[in-house]
Amino acid sequence: KWPLVRRCLDLYAQAYRQAEQVIANSAYAAAVIQRFYGRPADVLHPVLDLSAASPLPPQGDRESVLFVKPQTVKGVEVLLQVVRCLPERRFIVAGDASGPIRRQLLACPNIELRGWVEDMPALYRSCGVLFGPAQLPEPFGRVFVEAALVGLPSVASRTGGIPEAVGNGGLLLDPSAPASAWAAAIQDALAPGRRESLAKLAREQASRLVAEHGPARLLSLLAR
Repeated sequence: KWPLVRRCLDLYAQAYRQAEQVIANSAYAAAVIQRFYGRPADVLHPVLDLSAASPLPPQGDRESVLFVKPQTVKGVEVLLQVVRCLPERRFIVAGDASGPIRRQLLACPNIELRGWVEDMPALYRSCGVLFGPAQLPEPFGRVFVEAALVGLPSVASRTGGIPEAVGNGGLLLDPSAPASAWAAAIQDALAPGRRESLAKLAREQASRLVAEHGPARLLSLLAR
């Protein structure tokens, strides 16, 4: 795939050279653009659908762990290790899983595969914590903000733009942390009292991001 990748990178470079203005979806992405292309970029986090934040009561037992998109880059191997460390904990996996990954997930009795989910806010409300041990830097981490809007805190990787998305509304670990550390963080996040505190901080973090990075900011950047 390298010829295609090389061509795409050349197109990026051309676009950055010709653009009058560059907008990045995180401070992390802006730093990457500055480093490799020498262009400063304004930051505008993804605009989110506020209907997801409607005040509905929690659903489910709020004790389960949610993992979205069972892919290697998202840390599915870490998930499989953590599941074995916490056999008493229920894990819900949303997104398409196929081949060897699907077989490994199905072999774990405490994992429930949901596939693609239409109503993600309802799923967020039914879980206790969002688990995102991404193994490669993500530009932002929109799923963490979507979850936080309805009070779902996160245990996630301290990499890329994820810390900007999570803020203090969750627990951040190094991507290479051992499974035992991830398991301990999940147990900590779900402890009585601790989860409620993190949920409050998560909502505050998400609300602030939405308020500061909405359509008005985009219009002001374009007008300037």
